[in-house]
Amino acid sequence: GICETVSRIIETFTDLWVIVPMHKNPQVRSVIRSVLGGIKRVFLCEPLDYPDFVWAMNKSAIILTDSGGVQEETTFLGIPTLVMRDVTERPEALEYGTSFLVGTDPDKIFKNVSRILGEDNGFIRPPLEKIPPFGKGEASERIVETLEEILRNDSK
Repeated sequence: GICETVSRIIETFTDLWVIVPMHKNPQVRSVIRSVLGGIKRVFLCEPLDYPDFVWAMNKSAIILTDSGGVQEETTFLGIPTLVMRDVTERPEALEYGTSFLVGTDPDKIFKNVSRILGEDNGFIRPPLEKIPPFGKGEASERIVETLEEILRNDSK
């Protein structure tokens, strides 16, 4: 399965470290621990809080996920992301060029990790001037500006 593939990736890419924020489901945790628990360079942890998670993603060479939210974040960060699903509700991330739909087939996952991390480096980061499809990270500023405008108009 996927955990065995992560083990194979670690064996192949000897300079790679893996962080695995574990799912809360006890059965899933048991599988993860049994396959990846004793492997050096694999760090099993509780789910990270948002700032730590964004920091970890930003330091990553590659992300493997099935989460739509993670696809949005990695698209903004420009991190290559393998989506371990057959379909995604974030096709914009695929079109932008940061996410790749690979499903759950271990060989397909390994092949794509090898393509991205291998000597040929099969990932080209989108140019910085290309605006990510989910925005430029300016939502909070726009919200504050809108609220200030509403408050100014209400006080007149």
